[in-house]
Amino acid sequence: MAERVGPAGEVLATNIRRVRTAQRLGYAELSRLLANIGRPIPELGLRRIEIGERRVDFDDLVALCYVLEVCPVDLMVDKDATTEAYPLIPSREFESESVREWVRGEALLLDSYNPPEEIFADPDRAMFEVLQWMPEDRAKRVAQNWGVDNS
Repeated sequence: MAERVGPAGEVLATNIRRVRTAQRLGYAELSRLLANIGRPIPELGLRRIEIGERRVDFDDLVALCYVLEVCPVDLMVDKDATTEAYPLIPSREFESESVREWVRGEALLLDSYNPPEEIFADPDRAMFEVLQWMPEDRAKRVAQNWGVDNS
């Protein structure tokens, strides 16, 4: 059997189950909806996703979000998430709201591994190494949140 999903995958699985059941969708109906958009996941696959025995790849995530009519961030992080710990990766936890902002692209995940005082010590380095992958307007907002003027 495949390796169980990691801690973030467990959160995703829980949220998929929560949204599916709240919408009163059975596995057969959800599987049919996914097949109709060209991303079939059999009923057994959906059950295995929800119990953490099957990983969700990016294409699965996008398809599930589309048919469940939710934004990816809302499956990735609980809607009521605030300061409780979010097990993003096995060796690190962050506040759930910080993860939500990160997934939305509005903040960076910073901790002792990525301390802001090192990342933003040299604004030119910060712009090049950290913010270069973001659209310019979002990069400016993120930098401003950390008190860096990168105009």
